[in-house]
Amino acid sequence: MQSNRVVIDASVALKWFHEEPDTDRAETLQQEIIRGEIHAIVPSLFFYEVAKALLWKAGSSSEEITA
Repeated sequence: MQSNRVVIDASVALKWFHEEPDTDRAETLQQEIIRGEIHAIVPSLFFYEVAKALLWKAGSSSEEITA
């Protein structure tokens, strides 16, 4: 039986906000999740990791992140 579940970590989600290597693959995965073709599972600290990386490493403003 084939599973349509994937575990998404912060490094994948960051590619949805900023151009990085393999951003195209991350965006394809995002569209598959949106269409319901894949069920995404995230670690318990996922949202904290993404928020911290966007604020500190990527130089995003809090307004850009919450929009």
